Amino acid sequence: MLRSAFDLPFAVSYPTRPFFSAGSDTIVSIRLRNGISPYEIARTAAVLERFVQLANAGGLAGRAIEPWRSGVATHSTIAAGPVEVSFRLERCLFDDASLLALCDLFLHKDNVTLVQAIDIGAGAPVQRLICDRASYSTYPGRFARLPFELVDEEPESGAYTFTLTLATELDDDGRMALADAMRTWSSFVLAGGFALAPIPPEENYVEPDDPFVELDHSVEWSVFKLRAHPAAVDALLNTFAAFHGRGRGLSAVTIS
Repeated sequence: MLRSAFDLPFAVSYPTRPFFSAGSDTIVSIRLRNGISPYEIARTAAVLERFVQLANAGGLAGRAIEPWRSGVATHSTIAAGPVEVSFRLERCLFDDASLLALCDLFLHKDNVTLVQAIDIGAGAPVQRLICDRASYSTYPGRFARLPFELVDEEPESGAYTFTLTLATELDDDGRMALADAMRTWSSFVLAGGFALAPIPPEENYVEPDDPFVELDHSVEWSVFKLRAHPAAVDALLNTFAAFHGRGRGLSAVTIS
């Protein structure tokens, strides 16, 4: 069962069987509070786009799905009715618990007035998302079989340096792919994803060092003042695993 540690002001329902993780098409329907207009559709679509970008970067793969295989083939708006806009995510393959991170994006103060309900459809009976402020949000975890050695020194200050040891020096494509993954993760956190209840999503924060530093066969990237759930770091590690598995080659990652 999925749980949110936030008392969400909108209803959320999802299938009783795998949906995002099934490798098939999934419909995400958003019932809006104040009817449909091009402006509301565009705002809602922008939230879904941010969600899909992190999924495609591998960040939402979770513990069981190989991050380099995870993501969404295509996504599109398929319907807009009097009060609801729906999106088709084709050939989804990422953790079902990513729904909690999607809820965070819509809970952000810039989006929360949009939404009356979120319904995930996959042709199966549905259940309601449990909201329990005494529990923890069930976010996707770190991939259980990371394809590189991980040395986690568990820094506690909110400042993290990620040192990636590369099999070969970065070429231009690799440099761009890695920078895009880091940028996608940072923007997701700043948009409220992986919020640490009871701190509201709009108070998420991170200051990424841009650009990262290249040293021969390694890359160093620092982030400062990270304020988010620890699952945010797991998501970043999963994007590094996706970077590795898509042909870039990492032998080790150190968090200090």
